Amino acid sequence: MNEKKELLEREKELDCLYLLSRLLVTFHGDEEELLQEAEIILVNAMSFPEECTINLVKVQKNDVDTSTGSMVFYSGINQREELSLKIVYSKSSHSILRREENLMESAVEIISDSIKRMRLEKKIESKNQALGELIERLSESKHQRLLDMERQLRALVFPSLERLRPFLPEQRDSQIDEMKKILISIVNPDGTLHLPVLDNLTPRELEICGLLQSGMDSKTMAQTLNISSETVERHRCTIRKKLGISGTGQNLQQYLQNL
Repeated sequence: MNEKKELLEREKELDCLYLLSRLLVTFHGDEEELLQEAEIILVNAMSFPEECTINLVKVQKNDVDTSTGSMVFYSGINQREELSLKIVYSKSSHSILRREENLMESAVEIISDSIKRMRLEKKIESKNQALGELIERLSESKHQRLLDMERQLRALVFPSLERLRPFLPEQRDSQIDEMKKILISIVNPDGTLHLPVLDNLTPRELEICGLLQSGMDSKTMAQTLNISSETVERHRCTIRKKLGISGTGQNLQQYLQNL
């Protein structure tokens, strides 16, 4: 009979360790909730669970429990804090078995380690989140710089290159396009620009857009490009249609500057 009882107690101990290990591996809540659930598991492993009380609390290292009629186990969490496991039987006739002492010693150690792990994971998660936000901001900043560089290319550099084209010998005309490709590759190594809404525009229309983005009005644009004001307006009308803002009343210059 005693052997059977001993076997049952050993089974309770093994069940306790299994349930406790599973709890500590899968738990993702608050530390206090973890301690409360661990208390239930530990109480059920005792010889007289209905007459036993177990308290798991975090205490300062100098806050030692000296009360009688109980047994307390400690495990350090950090330099200032300890995990305290206090076990009390309600009847004085019940004494804590050596098996129960060993179980509580093991339990307080692994629960303490779990709390340390949870805190470390929270710190890592917080740092990862901060790092992710920093990377996102840097990516957005980089993208914005590329857009600004592209706007400068369209508004200032490309139009100036186009104005040089009529003065170059025919065999050197292609150098203008090569220079544009080189400048594009500087802005973006993959060879593309970052304003896809402008991709279906002709070189002249892109030039008009660049000048508009720089704030130039139609009259000044006509003089700069050596074309008539009517031609500029015709280009502006075509650009509006291609960009899908024709008939919307939206200002073309403002639209381009907000890209």
